[in-house]
Amino acid sequence: MKIPIVVISDNKLAFAVATLFVNLMETKNKETYYELNVLITPDFTQENIDKIKSIEEQYNNECSISFVNLDSRFENIKNETGHIANACAYKLCISESLPMYDKILYLDTDIIVFEDLGQLYNSEIGDNYFAGVFSICHYLYREGLAEELKIPNLLYYVNAGVLVFNLKKIREDNIIQKAVKLIGSYKDSVDQHIWNKICYPHIKLLPIKYNVTQTNDNEYDMIIAQCAHIRRELEESRSPVIYHYTGIRKPWNCLNIKYGIIWLRNYNKTQYKDIAHKFVYDAFRSPQTFNLLERIFSVKNEYYLREKYKVITIMGITIKKRVY
Repeated sequence: MKIPIVVISDNKLAFAVATLFVNLMETKNKETYYELNVLITPDFTQENIDKIKSIEEQYNNECSISFVNLDSRFENIKNETGHIANACAYKLCISESLPMYDKILYLDTDIIVFEDLGQLYNSEIGDNYFAGVFSICHYLYREGLAEELKIPNLLYYVNAGVLVFNLKKIREDNIIQKAVKLIGSYKDSVDQHIWNKICYPHIKLLPIKYNVTQTNDNEYDMIIAQCAHIRRELEESRSPVIYHYTGIRKPWNCLNIKYGIIWLRNYNKTQYKDIAHKFVYDAFRSPQTFNLLERIFSVKNEYYLREKYKVITIMGITIKKRVY
C-alpha cells in the first residue's frame, strides 16, 4: 500500500527530517510503501538532501524520498511565537507543490511515530478539507480565540501538526487563496489559526491517539477532556500512534523529555549521528540548571512550555531559568 506523506523543513531541521523518516521506516508494516515528500526552503543544502535521500538505500528502497524547492515568499513574515518556524507557513503550498496527489498525510518533524500510518491515512474524511486531532489546550485556555478568529466556537479546532489533507477539495474551493491573505495576522500562530478559521466547520476530528501532544498531556485526565472525548479515546492517548512535541521543549534540546530516548535511537540511525550537534548531546548528557530547586519550590505548570523563561522566587530572590 502506497502512502504519500509530506513534511516541510528549513536547513536547520534537516536532521529532524532524517530522524522522522528513519522512525517511519522502523515502524511501518511490511506491505507499506511510503512516498516521502519534503518541501524545502531556499537555504536547504545539497549535502542535507543527499543525507536524507540515502535513507532510501538504507531501507532497501522500501520508500521514495522527493524534494520540492520552495521560494522565499514567507521568509520574513511576522512571527512572534518564539518556537514555530516560518517554514510552517509553506503548509499552504502543499496543494500547488504536489499536484499529483488528491489526498496526503502531513507531519510536523517534531514527532515520534509508534505504528504504521496506513490506518491514519485511510481515515474517511468525506468532503471536509482536512482531518486532525482536537486541541484541548486551545479549547480550555484560549479565551477569546473564537472571537479573534471570527468563528462560532472552538469545537472543531485542531492541532495542525498531523493532518490528513483533502487536496482535491482544497483546490476546488480555492482555500489557499483565502488562507494566504491571512499569513502574519496572528502573533501566536503561523498557520494553525488560519487553517482552523478558513476551513471551519469542514474539519474531521480524528482520535487523540494520532496526535497526542506534549502541551495537552495534563489535560487528558481532566473532566472537560472526558466531556470532549469518549473514555476509549482517552485511554488510547496513553499508548499513542503519534506523540507530538508541541511547545518549546524538543527531544533534541531537553533532558528527560518523554520518549526522548526513542527519538535518540532513531537519530543515531541517520547520517547525522557522527556530527557533534551540541544541542543534541548537551541535552542528553548535561544536568538541568536549578532542577533541585524547581522540584522543591516550583509549582508544576505545563503551560510554561509556551514561555521562554520560568521565574522562580525563593525568599525574595528571583531566579530566571530558560525553558527550551
